[in-house]
Amino acid sequence: MVRDDRVVPLLPAAPVTARTYSTAELLRLEQGALAAAAARRTDGVARVPAAAVEALLAPAELSAEQAAMVRRLTGSGAGVEVVVGPAGAGKTRALALARVAWEAAGVPVAGTALAAIAAQTLQTGAGIPARSLAG
Repeated sequence: MVRDDRVVPLLPAAPVTARTYSTAELLRLEQGALAAAAARRTDGVARVPAAAVEALLAPAELSAEQAAMVRRLTGSGAGVEVVVGPAGAGKTRALALARVAWEAAGVPVAGTALAAIAAQTLQTGAGIPARSLAG
């Protein structure tokens, strides 16, 4: 195995066969993004009246988890919100509805994702202009 200091184990104490690796650069980028998001959690922006959100949710036929995500995103007031979930969980569909709510309230919407392909999915699937974190 070739040693490369740019590649690091995420859990160094895990057995070698169970380790997951990343690059130090990517980890710094993620940590910076999380710090920026945390710093904006009390901004008090982008809130949509609950009644307007509920009116959009009623006919949308989202799962309970998706609806809860839309309520959280449109009601928290955080300057940056983080959405995490496995592929196929319905994140894009829920984000599309959140975008509709924000736009109806006159809130400009922009997104970002760790991977460029995820940013593209956010843009094409949810209609949210998005870029990768590195971009």
